[in-house]
Amino acid sequence: MACLAALMLTALTVSCTADPTEDDPPASEITSPITEEDLRTYSPLPLIASRYTLICGSKAPEKVRLAAEELAGRIAESEKASPAISTDIEAAPSRLELLIGETDRAESIEAAESLGCMDYTIRIKNGKIAVLGGSPLATVQAVRVFTEMLFDGRIENLGSDFVYEYDYDRFFVDSLALHADTFVPKWASHFTPQPWMLDFDEKVYALTCPSGRITSSAHRGDVVNYPENSLEAILSAIMLGADAVEIDIRLTKDNVMVLMHDDTLLRTTDWQKKKGKNGLPKSPRIEDWTYEQLRELRLLYDGKPTESLIPTLYEAAILFAGRAQIHFDCKVSDKIDRDTDIYPLAEETGSRSSFFYTFGYNMMRKWQRYDSEDVEFRNFIKKITVYLAQSGHSLRKSKFDLLSKYGDDPNGWTATYKDGYKTVFTDNIILFCRYSATKQEPLEPIKLK
Repeated sequence: MACLAALMLTALTVSCTADPTEDDPPASEITSPITEEDLRTYSPLPLIASRYTLICGSKAPEKVRLAAEELAGRIAESEKASPAISTDIEAAPSRLELLIGETDRAESIEAAESLGCMDYTIRIKNGKIAVLGGSPLATVQAVRVFTEMLFDGRIENLGSDFVYEYDYDRFFVDSLALHADTFVPKWASHFTPQPWMLDFDEKVYALTCPSGRITSSAHRGDVVNYPENSLEAILSAIMLGADAVEIDIRLTKDNVMVLMHDDTLLRTTDWQKKKGKNGLPKSPRIEDWTYEQLRELRLLYDGKPTESLIPTLYEAAILFAGRAQIHFDCKVSDKIDRDTDIYPLAEETGSRSSFFYTFGYNMMRKWQRYDSEDVEFRNFIKKITVYLAQSGHSLRKSKFDLLSKYGDDPNGWTATYKDGYKTVFTDNIILFCRYSATKQEPLEPIKLK
């Protein structure tokens, strides 16, 4: 794991001409103007506390503003002085700025150009500091890492150029997400879905059509054959012909969105055998583990460890894109925002259309405004506009707890449908798709003029 961390995180310090002195003056005694020699000589903490301004974007999400306030508070406790906090609109540009998240400053804009939604960076150039991520969640983590560096002495001075980068997709994306066509499911020799069952447009239309076939949401994927909420379970369900797949989302200690139903690792992973070893946490709570640490665990199937890793929402979204709808069950909805956290991920993975089932028509229209030049997504909005016109702009009626009431089998699904629930949730998506292949007919999507 240490080797992986060394590859993942790159720190570069150049042009260092002087080490910080051991007897820095208190922050209150550092006076302006600050010279080049001061930036190279004084320790960063007293300088930031006394002379810097923390700058957030004028429209920064609350989690980013809170992260900036927590950083300022930590500095104040240590230095008995606190940097001012302002926004990029309220404060005139200054050399002595600590930029948090997206701002209108050139340094933030330049740093953001190379970031994916799960990446983050910390940069110091000519005394100005930029700390930001490709999403608010990533920015919060960047602030945490910067805080650790600052207080651990890993940032020696503010007069030397410094770059620290976390590149998620370069090191962490599971090959299955990128090479789905190589996956051979366990049922491949026993069942072949009808071609229409794999058609994305047919699935979208079926989920909006007030009449016609029963549609499905596979509960945590193909759990008959694979560990729940694994990439294998999701891809197997999609390849079977599921219209949607229900997945559960939680956050790691370092703000990575991962797939897990429970708030602990007890039931679904081999945590019991690995806890506390090689520096891993002893706690079973997901929020106490970083994403890199979670990669040391393996998901269980039938109580036994497999080769399946705990996936991220990023990886899952790649599989969903253009294949099926995402039934998004967020277990930490108070910490994740659809616009600022989910949209960047959906855009980067090409899966915005797959979030329609969960977030609905109005959110899709809102997302379209963020990138009005995206022809493919604009055409998708046109399609669902026409599709929903016949149903009063509402999705099919569905209810999760009907599994226990009606039964998870063809008789139960038929009864569910007759009672007005047009989408059923199932723990046996392979049985549903066999039923669908023999008992159901595809819907022909409305043709656009």
